[in-house]
Amino acid sequence: MGEMNLPARSAFWLRAGSLLGISGALTLACVGDDPTVTAPSASADGGSDSATPLTDASASDTGVVDEPSTTGACPDPAPAAVPCGPTLVSIGNPALHLDACSLPMQNARIADWASPDGKITMKGAPGALLCQTSFNGRPAVHFDRDGFTLAAGNAVALDTSPEHYLAIVMQYAPGARARSAAGGVVFERTAASYPFFGPKLAANFAYQAQVGAPTSFEPTQLVGGAFRFGVKSRSVTESTFAAVADRTYPEPMLVVYRRLGARISLSINGVEVGFDDRPDGDMLSDGTGNPVSLGRGASENAYFLGKIAEVLFYKSTPQSTADLENELKARWGIK
Repeated sequence: MGEMNLPARSAFWLRAGSLLGISGALTLACVGDDPTVTAPSASADGGSDSATPLTDASASDTGVVDEPSTTGACPDPAPAAVPCGPTLVSIGNPALHLDACSLPMQNARIADWASPDGKITMKGAPGALLCQTSFNGRPAVHFDRDGFTLAAGNAVALDTSPEHYLAIVMQYAPGARARSAAGGVVFERTAASYPFFGPKLAANFAYQAQVGAPTSFEPTQLVGGAFRFGVKSRSVTESTFAAVADRTYPEPMLVVYRRLGARISLSINGVEVGFDDRPDGDMLSDGTGNPVSLGRGASENAYFLGKIAEVLFYKSTPQSTADLENELKARWGIK
């Protein structure tokens, strides 16, 4: 499929908010209006050609970062509330399930987010903003620089290779960011240093420059999933293995990022919009032994700007993906 089987899509931005499941311990702080999010800027968490983490800036990179103001408040006036439901029938047995509908019915910051069954809790620092009617009248978690982490010791429950299925109900606002800025991580399992493993789903996706070149990024305003974030060139072993959207999707959407051996694909609202296939794809690490991040990567600027309503991660493909995806779209009012 040529170099990417996709257009030059590799950096994308998420707007306000992300959803992460919470149950168990939950810390809340009352809030008021939603942050006014202007065009964000970012490029997916990247690595250098050395074994050290990538820094945020490069002397050769230029560009003004248009950052959002973060008021820490939910939208006002809010749209009419829409009841959550119905319960998913085709859910099967996800390794991780996060649902905004399982959270307390109030606008507040949450420091922890647990799965509805209470078996897994994502820890926030300090967390993100829960808003009750911001996703087609339904609740969602808004991300504005902060996120959640599942420690490596607890993330073993997500260990999988060479197959996984990740479904996220989300919304982001495509924006422009400095070429040297890190990307907006929606979901990531990686190490703090290069090479970055995966899986990784990000907004305003970006590729690293060629090996030996100054640290730089080739940004887009698109959503993309990757398994190794490195150079774009296929002639180099460390090249990125990525599936990226074919256009921006500013509206609420269901994103499915799937790996089947040597093939990864990205679907939005039930339609495949990007894929990548390579002979050595099934040999790439799945991130086993590393923590999981939601809404923010390891790099200081690798934060997601947007909102998430539900997250489902499976260690193998669910039995009926079409039924599950239709149920998710209906549950969240996605066309």
